[in-house]
Amino acid sequence: MLKKLRFLFLLLTVTGLHAQPHAQNAWLFAYFKDNGADGLHLAYSHNGYTWKAMNQDKAVLAPTAGHDKLMRDPCIIKGSDGKFHMVWTVSWNEKGIGYASSPDLLNWSEQQYIPVMAQEKDALNCWAPEITYDAVHQEYMIYWATTIPGRFKAGANSGDDKYNHRIYYTTTRDFKHFSKTRLLYDHGFNVIDASIVRYRDQYVMFLKDETRTPPQKNIRIAVSKHLKGPYSKPGVPITGAYWAEGPTTLQIDGKWIVYFDKYTSGKMGGVSSPDLQQWTDISEQLSFPQGMRHGTVFPVTMDELKRVVQQFDTSTSSIGLSNKGGGALSPHVYSMSMAHSHNDYERSKPFYEAAALKCGSIEADIHLKAGTLYVAHDEEDIQPQRTFEQLYLRPVLKQMARNHGKVYADGSPLQLLVDIKTDATTTLQALQRMLMPYRNYFDKSKNPYAVTIVLSGNVPPASEWHHYDPIFFFDGRPNIMYDSTAMKRVALISANFRDYAPLNNAKDSVSPANWIKLQEVVNQAHKAGKPFRFWGTGSDAYNYQRLLELGVNYIGTDQPGGLYETLQTWNK
Repeated sequence: MLKKLRFLFLLLTVTGLHAQPHAQNAWLFAYFKDNGADGLHLAYSHNGYTWKAMNQDKAVLAPTAGHDKLMRDPCIIKGSDGKFHMVWTVSWNEKGIGYASSPDLLNWSEQQYIPVMAQEKDALNCWAPEITYDAVHQEYMIYWATTIPGRFKAGANSGDDKYNHRIYYTTTRDFKHFSKTRLLYDHGFNVIDASIVRYRDQYVMFLKDETRTPPQKNIRIAVSKHLKGPYSKPGVPITGAYWAEGPTTLQIDGKWIVYFDKYTSGKMGGVSSPDLQQWTDISEQLSFPQGMRHGTVFPVTMDELKRVVQQFDTSTSSIGLSNKGGGALSPHVYSMSMAHSHNDYERSKPFYEAAALKCGSIEADIHLKAGTLYVAHDEEDIQPQRTFEQLYLRPVLKQMARNHGKVYADGSPLQLLVDIKTDATTTLQALQRMLMPYRNYFDKSKNPYAVTIVLSGNVPPASEWHHYDPIFFFDGRPNIMYDSTAMKRVALISANFRDYAPLNNAKDSVSPANWIKLQEVVNQAHKAGKPFRFWGTGSDAYNYQRLLELGVNYIGTDQPGGLYETLQTWNK
């Protein structure tokens, strides 16, 4: 009984080496660019739809194996030994493949050239090798495509030039000793780019029908009860009216996603299915690094991703480790200039607490009552001593006098987001009168370190903004079309997070479909050249990481001190 339980645990552990449920929340995509001469590239994702290049999209490992020293079609899996094992195409014309291993995706073993087809004197090549772990036999199966001229009559006249590929395999336990090379897949047509995953009680092989005459060049599926076959004839194409190659797959939120290379179009694509039967093209919903070629997707833990990011990601794009709540982000320094002190007046020391942490944005809600501007969330919360002048204007002026015209001594910027709660026109006019004697402190044309006043809440229509002092900017909304004049007064774009991802709890997971909506609204603002902010999110590491992953420019928080500590931890 114990042996059966141990076997069951092992089987459950390894069956998802290529495909993991959404709880994993972190995947890496190993790929190549151009002809693969520069080496291994990596991209990461938490939702399976948006892939971001690491290391500024430069190679993270240079190839040394083989005569031509290419690194095409990289395949990486995490083995039962805890190591990452990688194989790749070293040449268009050699009889072997490349292999290396790593405990952490950072430190790689010496690269090996494995002559898997050396016994076949007429073999032309070894293309697109992949690895699948066989839990039943506790060994790795490596498989690839090779052409041996004259070996197979079927398909001999329907391929490209002299090629008529079939899929071959070898097995190993230690990547030092290998079994005899054997034929894995032959159904009478030219086939390459096999990728095998276990699903329930069968193995699913995604493959490319390489037939050129009549043209196929599409991705199909074959299945088998056993890893080493026999595999079925391929099903109907799951890709569309374009040429596709290099399939790799994952499972997320109960759906399959198969990525592939639309190599004649110079871009990546993808299809999705709930059942491996009905497929929908989702290429337009996917985002990949520019110039990316195919490879393989594999899951990683938050700690594994953290290590890789800290080593390689020197870009300014942010990365969130949405496990959600585990682990740090890219090694560029995260500063509090991206912190937005939401409802700042509710702090024990309004303005000063956020200013001590150099928050880049501070929010104050104002009410006009009997000619005085008070700071409060609701009218019933108004207190005589809590005025805008007392809590914000005077502290700002005092701070700038101390720092010789700068609100922060190091020149870091500050926007004061003023949320108008009462009538737009009369409240804004009162604010304008109050600031008039001090407007140079808020006018960047007079002082490059001036505080930016951003108006939100009840604001006049955009068509009237030109009537107000140009020191006032406005908090835009993604659903409003601004003309070119008004757009110059928009300081940032803000939106309610839950308008795009309705959640019952701030820590609920976001579905892939809603994640796309969130990403699109952020991207829309960035395309317009405007920074972006979501409100309606939680003040914890889980939500901070989620916002960073979406690429927002301001992170709203009710706990600036907690955000500071989180960013400090990530920076370490």
